[in-house]
Amino acid sequence: MTCIFCEVAAGNAPAEIHYQDEEVVAFNDKYPSANHHILVITKRHIKNIREFKKEDLELVKKMKDVGFRLISERLGNDESPITSDKYLMGFSSPFNTVFHVHMHVLSKPITCNWLRSMAYESNWFFKNVDEVIANLSS
Repeated sequence: MTCIFCEVAAGNAPAEIHYQDEEVVAFNDKYPSANHHILVITKRHIKNIREFKKEDLELVKKMKDVGFRLISERLGNDESPITSDKYLMGFSSPFNTVFHVHMHVLSKPITCNWLRSMAYESNWFFKNVDEVIANLSS
């Protein structure tokens, strides 16, 4: 079975791409859970966050930097930079609908149904990107 995110990364599947380089691609989520819902994926196929290795630390930091820049462009301004109470950034775990690592970048409030929104508020279902970085750094 073909990985849809590998297809997006290769330019073979439609997506509204906001950023791409040799390592990552960022695009709008097809089924948004907030007014702004961006996915940042790796170009290299990595099944999920449990497959990250210590060598991937800089890659995850880049994903965070790209996500923060994109959400800042949508929510921030020079007089009032965005703060963490305005957005969420992290990885769904252990349940994924696409088995290719992807970081969610969402503006608050979460606007999807209550059951799905609970996943974003749970440390068990949603791993904040800073937590992933800390785990890879230790």
